[in-house]
Amino acid sequence: MHRLSYYKTSNHLFTMLKILEPILFAFLRGSAIKKLALDIVRAMVKKTDNTVDDRLCDVLEKALFPGR
Repeated sequence: MHRLSYYKTSNHLFTMLKILEPILFAFLRGSAIKKLALDIVRAMVKKTDNTVDDRLCDVLEKALFPGR
């Protein structure tokens, strides 16, 4: 029975990750993922009754989207 070496398998995985890395980072830097993160934070903030987190969410929005 022939077994694949761990090093051969990890080398292929490393190569695949190197190929996907620029695509993944471009997606993570995009405005869609920022909007998703902000929407998730806004949904969690709505569940609380204080105003401190509302202000922090506004600050986060200004930091993520400076033109708004």
